[in-house]
Amino acid sequence: MKYKIIIIAAFLVVSCVLAFYICMDNIVIAMAQRQLKSICAGSVVTIGRCRVKPATSIVLTDVEIKVPATYDIKIKDLKISYSISSLMRGDILKSYLGDSSFNINMGDKDITQLKGYFNLGSGKGALKVNEAQVSALALTLKARDVNFSGKISLALDLKEDRIKNIDLKLDSLDAKGILLENGYLKSQLTEESAEFYVQSVKYNGVKMNDVSGSVFIDDNTVSLRSFSAKIFSGTVNGNMSYRIDKNRDFTIDLNAAGLDLSAFVSEMKLENKFQMTGRLNGKAVLSGNGLIPSEITGDFSTDPAGGVLVIKDTRFLENMAKDSGQSLDILMESFKQYQYNIGLMKLSVDSGTLIMDVALEGASGKRNFNVILHDFLPKKGRGL
Repeated sequence: MKYKIIIIAAFLVVSCVLAFYICMDNIVIAMAQRQLKSICAGSVVTIGRCRVKPATSIVLTDVEIKVPATYDIKIKDLKISYSISSLMRGDILKSYLGDSSFNINMGDKDITQLKGYFNLGSGKGALKVNEAQVSALALTLKARDVNFSGKISLALDLKEDRIKNIDLKLDSLDAKGILLENGYLKSQLTEESAEFYVQSVKYNGVKMNDVSGSVFIDDNTVSLRSFSAKIFSGTVNGNMSYRIDKNRDFTIDLNAAGLDLSAFVSEMKLENKFQMTGRLNGKAVLSGNGLIPSEITGDFSTDPAGGVLVIKDTRFLENMAKDSGQSLDILMESFKQYQYNIGLMKLSVDSGTLIMDVALEGASGKRNFNVILHDFLPKKGRGL
């Protein structure tokens, strides 16, 4: 009788354990769905499959989180690795997100409101993740002030609060009128900097190509060092510092060489006002907030070969004649095919208007004028 009771008890224990293992996947799925719905308020969560190794890991596959007309998140593989001892310490050893896509549409809301779409809570009493890895995450983000499309892989050391490595492939980024297309950002575990490259950067009619350099992060400042780019058939190089605190101020120091004035006139759509040949060299400093420059200063000079200036805007010449007291006919003749061998240009900004003061000197005398581009820079705002 005694042995029968032991056998029956053992059978019941084994049956309960087997039943628990059979039901464990469903229990974990239900718990995961509840947690994800808590983080993503108003969402519909589906999980295709769950695999549990009680002592080491949980793997969820084919996870989808949807909030109608707002976002659609698809995760092929979500793996959480742990040990019994790590759980006792309140730690998860590693989380892995593989082959996923995040499509987020914020409508007319600013990007700064993104965190409001996810309820991450205070974190009190929650398990802490030591390391996180994201592989081939396709991200599409649309907001009032930012449109982004690209793919990212990265590894994070959350205990030390640092990025171990990152591989970002950029399709496009449109932010506050600045458009970046086709680029990448790469950094390896042993490197202190990240290498970046952008094929095309456009802003207000100005286009730069083959922008490249290195990114450094120190405290609350992101620095772009030794970056270079092609612009107006010439080159620019320099450095940039960007504060990632609440102020988001930035400064850019640029050195320019061989800027083609005819390309400048064409890209700035100034052909109806004047035509000009020659090449510029010099320096400029830009500063601002977010992604938008609010101040620009610069000093440039032309190559010794000089060039030719033809002013075509009659109203411009009429105003010059009125200000100088000279005859309009004389001014029209003097700017008809003016050849210069010395040229200087200064840049400045006044309430969003870019001002270029030009001083030229040639065999037929000196010519001074300015080019004013109204609303070239947007009004000061919070930016990104």
